[in-house]
Amino acid sequence: MQIQLTDLKRYALYPLRAMFSRRFYFDVMMKMRGVGFTYMLILCAVCAVPSSVKVMQAFANLQNYELTTVVAQIPPSYISPSGVLSPSNPDDAAPLVIKNSKGQPVLAYNLDEQTIEGYEGGRFPITITATRLLVNTTEGLVEFPWQTLYGNQGGTFEPLAAAQALDSFFNSSFMVIWGLVTCWLFSIQAFVVLVGACVSKALARFVGKITVSFRLALRLSAFGSTLVVALLTLQFYVSFGLTYLLMCMIPVIYTLSFLGLLHRVLDASLKDVNYALNSSNPFYPWFEVKSRLRADGSVDSGPDYSQLTPEQKQERAENLKRAILNEYPHLRYMLHSSEEAPRADGFGYQQYQQPQQPQQPQQTQQQQQPQDPFSAQQQSQPQQQPQLGAQPRHGPYDFNDDNRNDDNRNDDAPILNERGYGQADDGSEVQRNPNDEKKGTGGTFVP
Repeated sequence: MQIQLTDLKRYALYPLRAMFSRRFYFDVMMKMRGVGFTYMLILCAVCAVPSSVKVMQAFANLQNYELTTVVAQIPPSYISPSGVLSPSNPDDAAPLVIKNSKGQPVLAYNLDEQTIEGYEGGRFPITITATRLLVNTTEGLVEFPWQTLYGNQGGTFEPLAAAQALDSFFNSSFMVIWGLVTCWLFSIQAFVVLVGACVSKALARFVGKITVSFRLALRLSAFGSTLVVALLTLQFYVSFGLTYLLMCMIPVIYTLSFLGLLHRVLDASLKDVNYALNSSNPFYPWFEVKSRLRADGSVDSGPDYSQLTPEQKQERAENLKRAILNEYPHLRYMLHSSEEAPRADGFGYQQYQQPQQPQQPQQTQQQQQPQDPFSAQQQSQPQQQPQLGAQPRHGPYDFNDDNRNDDNRNDDAPILNERGYGQADDGSEVQRNPNDEKKGTGGTFVP
């Protein structure tokens, strides 16, 4: 499959849209199943390029200090399990200043942090103390405690071995550095996405009354963490603080903001059929297909709603209004798309065509007459229908990918397709049981 230039442009805009457009997350929810991991990996790989350039520049600056030869002159030392460095030879405990071949002081071996004669008030690029390693950078002094570097096990510091490892690291190719930075960015983003998905799922369920599957929460958090990777990349060029708590809250904010918009769109669609059948509505394809079901159970196979005459649009609107009124008490599961409906792209439908039905044995005229799955309850129990929009719709909405295992619905009830028919486990098409109307097992939407 060839990727067109327009596709590349669209993919290149994904990070910007993920950071600045809430409507983009409708596409993430409905069109991008299984791409969250790939998106994260590609995003980290791309952002690692400028970060790796900065790392290579830092290595070049360190090489100007002749750091390899300087490290080789550090006295052999031992780090205790409590994180205290002491020389292997007690005679080497005195403060020591190590210079490069140009006579520049590069490293101070000062375990007791004493004032070194001749260097009063001076700062060295690198200082080794009994408890930490100090690196003097342009952004300030950076501390690395020995216990953090060596853990609780302690260890020995061999200058020659450290100098050889440092030399190999400085001479690493750009691809090696790029791979390491990519893994570093991806590990942080994966942790942030996992925490963000757990928090978002819990808050959406108990605060927003919206149930989302963990897979959908992960996918939304994967795109919502785009800003986290951008900030981590920016840290290579600008010095600022970025805590894990702040990073984990970023995808939560993006996810909950989108779910709030989703809730409002669904409420407006259920109250106003004109809004539901507006092409700018993210759920327009599903409502457009639902509007094709007539009162007698037949299916309108005409053109798309946007191409109809005003009279035909009015008929479609009445069809959709009737469907919403009949399913209003239990319209909890969103966007189930049948494979029988051909698609123009990832979610938009082409002109609807009825699928070919297999030939059945001769039946009576009464048995051949199609039944309206929505009017069955009205015929058996006639009652006054509520007016559309007479009461606000407050959920709860269920966006669980595993909705057939929901405890609040009948697992044996068929899931409806756009034609108003269900599908059995063996793939055959079955008519909907009107009694399921009483159980709240109506049409199913799945993002």
